[in-house]
Amino acid sequence: MNPPSDPFVTFVQIAVLLGVIYLLVGAGFALWFIFKGGARLDPAVKTGTWGFRILVFPGTTALWPVMLLKTLRAESPGSTSEGDPA
Repeated sequence: MNPPSDPFVTFVQIAVLLGVIYLLVGAGFALWFIFKGGARLDPAVKTGTWGFRILVFPGTTALWPVMLLKTLRAESPGSTSEGDPA
């Protein structure tokens, strides 16, 4: 027999599940960004050291929606969009 379901417990379970999904998607994006996509924003990322990649990983994981938008708005690797609003 199942115990009665508490709405707060259900809410917390859903919130934790959404948080885990957000972080998993963020970690996948961060790996792609650190090794491939970051060069669209800054060509120096291609030659970044492992220390740089380790330092950037947590922030990119947490802020992946912002970094995704910035990457999508970047014209091409190494281009600068001076004067264009971001």
